[in-house]
Amino acid sequence: MTVHFPVSHSILSENRLAEMCASEYGLTGPVVCQLIDPGVNDTYRLIVGEQTHILRVYRSGWRSVPEIDWELTLLLHLREQGVSVSVPLSAQDGRYRIELAAPEGPRQAVLFSFAPGKVLSYEPDEGYRYGQVVAAMHDAMDTFETDLPRFRLELDHLLERPLAGIRPFAERLGRWAYLSDFGDWLRARITEAESALTRGICHGDLHGHNVHQTADRALTIFDFDCGGPGYRSYDLTVFRWAVSRHGKNDEPWEAFLRGYRTVRPVAEADLALVPVFVALRTLWLIGLQVEQLSLRGTAYVQGFVDGGLRALQKWDETELRPV
Repeated sequence: MTVHFPVSHSILSENRLAEMCASEYGLTGPVVCQLIDPGVNDTYRLIVGEQTHILRVYRSGWRSVPEIDWELTLLLHLREQGVSVSVPLSAQDGRYRIELAAPEGPRQAVLFSFAPGKVLSYEPDEGYRYGQVVAAMHDAMDTFETDLPRFRLELDHLLERPLAGIRPFAERLGRWAYLSDFGDWLRARITEAESALTRGICHGDLHGHNVHQTADRALTIFDFDCGGPGYRSYDLTVFRWAVSRHGKNDEPWEAFLRGYRTVRPVAEADLALVPVFVALRTLWLIGLQVEQLSLRGTAYVQGFVDGGLRALQKWDETELRPV
């Protein structure tokens, strides 16, 4: 007897996705679909003659339909405000989102415009221009209004949820006592500064691999999947975290801030919390890998948790609570 097992995550056929896009979006000529990155969501390059688009197929259960619609609505608003972002493209019937019947359940597919150019190399001049673009984006985000729901980039999302997911792995490593104590310290630092922190819509993932730069130095920001209302200090901090992660000195980060300040100010309370938010970003990323357990496997996740906690403790001992 054949036993039909449930599926936690499927990789959809590239050829069938190409056929679907050709039909739904009225694409003419050969359409080639190439898987770029399977993971939290599956990302494909869609080549139509001389044009390139990006197809994202959201993982089942990762984002609710209203949350996806929040993201797409934000992107259309930013385009209207003159911000250079990758935007959703409408199908022939006007839809921006197409539901696919995958083995694990419904999945949402969105076709995006392609962001031309290459990722940043974290040089100071790039950081300066990136800061200016991010500040202009934040200005445009301040006028965004919607009733659609979205998770918030605040303590529950950045601290409480990651801690709960990481705990079993940290306990196996004998690191939970430290992590729990550090979590308490981080929570207290954020809570005591809460009233002074700037809030607004955030991209949530502003490292140098979510922006492309063309030969004429034009920048286009993409991948707003991690965005939502929350702490603007955290949004800025992601670039600081990425600079450190790529082994750079502080120059690109300082240039980023200078560029940002040519467009809008940064509150002193937000700057003071940057080292704390670097730790929260690291913690969030570890928690994200734990959430991908069915995709990554126990060995990978346990190793990532181990390495992540070592990096977190090093940051704590050198930048937050020097020993």
